[in-house]
Amino acid sequence: MAKLIGSAEAAIILGIDRSVFLRRVKAGSIVPVQKLSPATGAYLFDRDDIEQSAPEDAK
Repeated sequence: MAKLIGSAEAAIILGIDRSVFLRRVKAGSIVPVQKLSPATGAYLFDRDDIEQSAPEDAK
């Protein structure tokens, strides 16, 4: 079962600022597994997918 994480945690894993991370989501280079209600607009990501795309020095 996939462990879902939010954009803030995903950005930390990737070693980038959250605003940069969200720009990449908007551009389509990072794909969320789920988007929560429009009230929050939060995205959820599979932790394993994010860790696999992290550079070695950020792990």
